[in-house]
Amino acid sequence: MRGVDYHFAMDAPRLTVALTIDHDAISDSIRRGDSPVKFSHAEFGPRVGAKRILELLASRAIPATWFVPGHTLTTFTDDTDAILAGGHELACHGWFHEDFAELGLDQTRDVLGRSLEAVRAVTGAAPAGFRAPYWSLGTQTLDRLRTITSRRLLEVRVSVDDVDGTAERA
Repeated sequence: MRGVDYHFAMDAPRLTVALTIDHDAISDSIRRGDSPVKFSHAEFGPRVGAKRILELLASRAIPATWFVPGHTLTTFTDDTDAILAGGHELACHGWFHEDFAELGLDQTRDVLGRSLEAVRAVTGAAPAGFRAPYWSLGTQTLDRLRTITSRRLLEVRVSVDDVDGTAERA
């Protein structure tokens, strides 16, 4: 098209994107008792993947929210430190990447509490949110999250898969 300054058009922000990263590492493999081969697949994240993503984000000055299981957060502390040093947010993602639809009320409370405390221990602040592993919520998950958010222990942003349009937002 004539008369259009494409350079200007490319520099103008056109949309806002929320960039989020799940950094599960070996947490799920531990919970399932996977074979060494499957463990080796999961080791790519902390050995190579997280570092590459952090370098890319830093090179573009892009902030992101990292959803990290508590086990990964406390086991791969170099990654945790690098995520925080890069100015990124940390959010809860279970402890061992549990399927919350399979957890009872006590288990849900314990996993959420343990995960939340792990984030608070490394950041000194409430987690930036929660994303259910596998996007799978149990019937009690949102109620438990409401209890946590009402105490201001977790920021209110919660990622929920709303496939059927009936999921509630905390």
